[in-house]
This record gives sequence, C-alpha cells and structure tokens, in this order.
Amino acid sequence: MKKVLAVMPLVLCVNAAMANEINHDSKFYGELGVAAGKMHGTDLDVTAYHADVGVKGLIKYDLIQVHYFGELKYQTQANQLDIDPLTISDSKVAIQTDYGTAVLAGHTKSGIYADLYSPVNIHEVSTGSPYSHDQLFQQAKYTKGAVGYASPRWNGLQFKTAIITANNDNDENLDVLRLSALYTKGNLKIAGNLAKIAAKQVAQEDDYDRWSIMGQYKFDNFEIAGLVEINENSPAGDNQVYVAAVKYFIDNIEVRLSHQYRLWEDADPITHIKPDANQLTTAGLHYHFSDNFGVFVEGSMYSDPIVKSNYISDDNINLGFKVRY
Repeated sequence: MKKVLAVMPLVLCVNAAMANEINHDSKFYGELGVAAGKMHGTDLDVTAYHADVGVKGLIKYDLIQVHYFGELKYQTQANQLDIDPLTISDSKVAIQTDYGTAVLAGHTKSGIYADLYSPVNIHEVSTGSPYSHDQLFQQAKYTKGAVGYASPRWNGLQFKTAIITANNDNDENLDVLRLSALYTKGNLKIAGNLAKIAAKQVAQEDDYDRWSIMGQYKFDNFEIAGLVEINENSPAGDNQVYVAAVKYFIDNIEVRLSHQYRLWEDADPITHIKPDANQLTTAGLHYHFSDNFGVFVEGSMYSDPIVKSNYISDDNINLGFKVRY
C-alpha cells in the first residue's frame, strides 16, 4: 500500500504533463431526413429516409493525430430488410502520422464508396443505402471489420489498401482486399480501385473482382463526375456500370442530375437468360435555407424495376426536407 501511495504522485504528475501536451477536440452531430414518397405500384409513404446521430473527435499528441468516430443510424425499412432498426453505422479509429494513416474500423462507411462512389451517388432518397432505393452499381455503402492504411500524399498522389473480414464463419480471414490509387490537384480528382472479394465470401469457386475508376471536377458553381465499374465473376453475373452525375448551384438553389447504365455480359445464373441493359435516371431540385436546413423534390426513373427478395425499387417521386446539426 505504501508503494502504491508513493507512486501515485508521480503518476499524477505525468498525467498532468501529458494533459498539457494533448489537444483534444470532439463534436456531436446528427442528421434527419424526412420525405413523402410515391413509388410506382405502391401507396404514398411518409418516412424518415435518413436518421443518425454520432460523435467525432481529434486527439493531437506530438506528431500523432488520432481521429475517432462513432455513429448510430435508424433504418426505417428494417422490417422489409429483416435487419435491426437501430444499428452502428460507424465505429472507427484512424491514427495519422507523417508516414501515413492507419485505420481500424468495426463498422464504417466503405472507404471505396467514400473515395469513388460518393461523387456520383449524389441524391437523397435514391442512394443505394439500406433505407432507400437501389442503384445499379454493386459497391456497398457500408462495411465492417476493416483494417486499412493510407499513404501520405506525394504531389497529389496517394495510395490506399485495406483488408476486410466481414464474415467470421466462412473459413476465410481476408474476405475483401482493397487496392486504390488517388490523384488530387486543385479541383480535379481521379481515383482507381480494385476490390478483390474472396470466393468463400460469395460462395463460389472463383474470386469476384470489382474494378472502379472515377473522375471528378469542381467549377465555381458546377460539379461533374463520372464512374465506370467492371464486375468480373460477380455472383449476379458479369457486368459493367457507367455513371455520370452533375450538380449546379444558383444562390440557394441546387440542381442534381445523374444517369446510370448497366450492361450485362452473361446470362442470369438462375434463369440462364441474358438480361437487357438497365438504366436509371434521377433528378433533384433543392433549396437550402442554410447549411443546416433544406427542402427538395426528387424523382427517379428505372428502365426495369430492381426486384429483391423483400422489396422492389421502381419509378418514384419524393418531396422532403433535411436537417443537420
């Protein structure tokens, strides 16, 4: 007991010294989006298409910066999707040094999605999220069980890699491997990615490879982006997806327009019939009262409905608002 009491002042002094050197900043945030929508063949539906709350923070100590994130998301279509209505959408720590950034994530938005798909997936309700209508590309918006590394930037060039172990019951530790290269200079961004999904993860003999390349350029009041996704050995069948997206700003008014085109290479593995090409066009008109509040009207047209086991995505129109703090 005497030894403990003798050591305690030293520990308190060390903690006090470290407290003077550590800079800690955190922020709570939340977003809520509510829309009244009508999809072809269904009744009018009023729902919170987006609802989450979280905390993010930064701890600076000497040459190390520790970024941490935690977020809870409420999914209004949980019953149709057979998932929990309240889920952890982000639980991540990123340690940044002069030698790069290491990331450990239990749950998080996919880094592939954030770097390559978010510039073209620009709409509110038709976003491909678990609580919204489907997109034509196959990249998921969220992932879990990820360990990653991002290199420092050299003249605008950066490399990223990650391993994802999303399934603990398939006798495969490396379910997904990510290899990415990104180039940013001024308003220009170009990114390329290979996602290699293990055969056991998709219950087939060969690995599933997803190649993606994206380009984006931002003008003063105009943004344009394009994406090409190539799926090889996909469980759904080999296909290519082409996406173009545009944003245009006039004072508080924002116009968003995107078009997606999916071309199938193989016949459907179940019906053995080669599907026709799919197309999806979405347009949105937004009015921003401030950075924290806005209203919008958004509509989507599908060349063919996307039918899954527990829900359908088809032509739809939505009127809604979004609040963030």
